[in-house]
Amino acid sequence: MATDSVASADAVRLSPARLPDKIPDLSRRGLILFQLIWIPALLLAVAGPLAGIWLRFDQSGENSALIVGSRIGLGLSEDDLTKVRFPIGKAAKAAGVKAGDDIVAIDGTPVARVVPISKRGLAQPHDATDMDYALFTPIIEGGDESDYTIRLRSRDGSEKNFRVRPGEDHIGQAASSVGFPPVLLSVVDLLHLLTYPFLLFAAWILHRRKPEDLISSVLSLAILLTIAAEQPSAGFLTFVLHLPEWAHRTLYDVGNICLLAGVLLFPFGQLRPRFVIVPLALLPVLFLLEGEWYRAVFMLFMAVAVATLFARLRETPPGDARQQIKWALFGFSGYAVFLASALAADAFKLQVGSFGSQLLLELLGGLSFGLAFLCLQLGLMVALLRFRLYDAEVVISRSATFALVTVFIGGIFAASNEAVKVFIQGLYGPNAGQSPGIFAAAVATVLVTPAQERIQRWSEQRFQRNLVRLREDLPSFLRELRESASIQELLDDTLKRIESGFGRRALQCLSTARSLPRAG
Repeated sequence: MATDSVASADAVRLSPARLPDKIPDLSRRGLILFQLIWIPALLLAVAGPLAGIWLRFDQSGENSALIVGSRIGLGLSEDDLTKVRFPIGKAAKAAGVKAGDDIVAIDGTPVARVVPISKRGLAQPHDATDMDYALFTPIIEGGDESDYTIRLRSRDGSEKNFRVRPGEDHIGQAASSVGFPPVLLSVVDLLHLLTYPFLLFAAWILHRRKPEDLISSVLSLAILLTIAAEQPSAGFLTFVLHLPEWAHRTLYDVGNICLLAGVLLFPFGQLRPRFVIVPLALLPVLFLLEGEWYRAVFMLFMAVAVATLFARLRETPPGDARQQIKWALFGFSGYAVFLASALAADAFKLQVGSFGSQLLLELLGGLSFGLAFLCLQLGLMVALLRFRLYDAEVVISRSATFALVTVFIGGIFAASNEAVKVFIQGLYGPNAGQSPGIFAAAVATVLVTPAQERIQRWSEQRFQRNLVRLREDLPSFLRELRESASIQELLDDTLKRIESGFGRRALQCLSTARSLPRAG
């Protein structure tokens, strides 16, 4: 007996510890601690952007920071400050400055052939010296209102002097020339603010509907921390609260970690499939990264989160839970499309050859960034609130059609525009006029209808396969069966096909409607 007792005790001691299948919801004490974080985050997410916008307008005299070199009426390349991307303002245009000109001297002092300030440019071979940066710094960053003489070399080898006084008036003139109010230049990169009211509403609903629900509350906190850490709230943290850089970065990192953790555990906090434990344990690595590495690892975590949702989707039987995951994946698809658009705008804005083009890309980049985060959070919110879950396939199909048609039209327009521009420039020189844009718009318009029809058929086959099959097969099925089957058999087989096309929720709606008393 004693031996048996010892053996039993050893077995208990040696039994491996098992991880739970689900992370529990917040207890009463845990909820109190969580709200001690959530309430200040909410206040900061409201006050930070408002104060940040006020700071931007209060410091509107620093608009030239938007484009490198705009204080002297030149848009310069960050990869090489000697390269003129385009003239800015009346003085540069009057002096005949053109895109592609090279700066060869400042106030009579020659400069190096390549003077980079971007990380990419500094990583390439260059001959810039401290003297070169000393010459460029005052005319780029301000602090000197003296007149400068910039020696420029054109593409044909001819040289000319451009005498200019640094100031903010150059970029203001350029904005006015394209119909953009100069006073709004200080907030041109903040178009994502338009999505903040919706995000704040989503954060409030996600937490207040069921505060003890861990996943929705964590996603709510992720929204608030992201708003609090991004521009323009970042300016409020730095210049008003004087928050140290490490604290600001920690705020930003915690917001991203909450977002990734919420998605990895979506929708019920389950640690299934088991591989989800690995990325959850590795999330704190974000605290140690910065720059391009940070962005790459963050996107890798996002990809793992999407893979996890797909794995859960395959394991989840038809019902509300499956539709919840589909709505979450719909949010991710919108997030991916708009985030890619924002990143593309940020990448191309430094390569375009006109002030108006860069201004447009600044606006598109900010709006796309806001819409990316909004799509992700709305998809998750609709799923967690279980609102009209049975419409997921329809919404996804229509949204995919709209997104693909938009991308298709944009691609056709850009390709046609460039092709015609190259053709006209080959015949008549660099002055292509408006012909490329007009031709590109005409081509895109002609192709939009057949493209929309083909993409819509593809999206229906991809996202509404059962419904398409029902729409195509049901009429012929009824014609064949009505001659030989009884009414009951006809109804039973028809309802089975409707269930396969619309899902069990549709049958529940039909049953409810059939049970309601009829008027009259």
